[in-house]
Amino acid sequence: MDQSRRKKDLPGIAPKHRPPFRTKLELAVELLRWARPWLELLGLPNWVVADGQPPA
Repeated sequence: MDQSRRKKDLPGIAPKHRPPFRTKLELAVELLRWARPWLELLGLPNWVVADGQPPA
């Protein structure tokens, strides 16, 4: 399922089909947690580049 739904779009989706709302940052963290063991297994470095301001 497409995970790029916006919070304001969620009410238009039937509750049983509604994905939990997650920010792009939360999705990125989930992807990194998934990729890290694979990268370590392959002996590859885990590089992360971020753009933007840190949270206040």
